[in-house]
Amino acid sequence: MTVSDNDFTHNNSRSEQSGDIKSVRIDFSAIAGITDAHLRIAEALQFPDHYGKNLDALFDCLAEICKPVAVTLFGTSALTAALGSYGSMMLRVFSDAAAENTNLSVEIAD
Repeated sequence: MTVSDNDFTHNNSRSEQSGDIKSVRIDFSAIAGITDAHLRIAEALQFPDHYGKNLDALFDCLAEICKPVAVTLFGTSALTAALGSYGSMMLRVFSDAAAENTNLSVEIAD
């Protein structure tokens, strides 16, 4: 599923600069839990230290991205297997934020 509108590193994430769009990969294949998922996201997207590590805070930070970013999420079946409905809601937050923020595109590539 792809959702889009018009110098970070993590063991399981990667970023690349392509023109004016920053590409970020977040891999949830070996996810350890909710906290781990939020830490991977926060580090990959360079969220502020005060990031609340919950779904509301995730949406807020994604909605406030002000430079073009293309996020590709990998290992999403592992995410939903490990976190159940919370993992599904997390993916929905990415989708909803991309629908609202023209600077964010999200690709779910399991």
